[in-house]
Amino acid sequence: PKATPTIVFDASPESVVIRNNEVGFRARHVRALCHVGASSKGVGGSGYIGQKGIGFKSVFRVSARPEVHSRGRYAFSLDEHMVVPTPCLGAPSSACRAWLAASGLSDVPKAGTTIVLPLTEEFRQDAKRAELGQRIGEIDPLLLLFLNRVRRIDVVDRSDPELAITRSMRRVDESSGAENASVITLTDAVDDAAP
Repeated sequence: PKATPTIVFDASPESVVIRNNEVGFRARHVRALCHVGASSKGVGGSGYIGQKGIGFKSVFRVSARPEVHSRGRYAFSLDEHMVVPTPCLGAPSSACRAWLAASGLSDVPKAGTTIVLPLTEEFRQDAKRAELGQRIGEIDPLLLLFLNRVRRIDVVDRSDPELAITRSMRRVDESSGAENASVITLTDAVDDAAP
């Protein structure tokens, strides 16, 4: 069976990890990340959002050295200058190791894309961490109406090391029988489980 197109936001006191199970990066996507004004989406976007190559750059608000792992082929980190990606060689970073351990994984998944955002000292402080957690928690299931391909968003809260809380939002499209009409069902559920 084909995998459900999914985005996961996994937040802990040390990092935020964003995963998706889409096709993953190609060389042109890496180049676009490293240049302001360069976008791999093209005019019209064909279902993508963003155009000016600045959307990803917003991660520098919370992380000084984001890491991108995609398709088992690309593994690199970027600094605020975003000119030359630094290959992630050898052992995973401490933020990546912590996420892998909390997720019960031995290695970064080879399929899709994983973005690891080790939090800056500012966002590791209680007030800013709480603010970030609140904003991630405010992700609305209605967002699924505007993401053409994505059918599921999971938000994992690991603020308590003894308990991972997962909120899963899903979109199901069904034909209504009428010409060019469909019924879209959105669900939002919370599951808490010990790691």
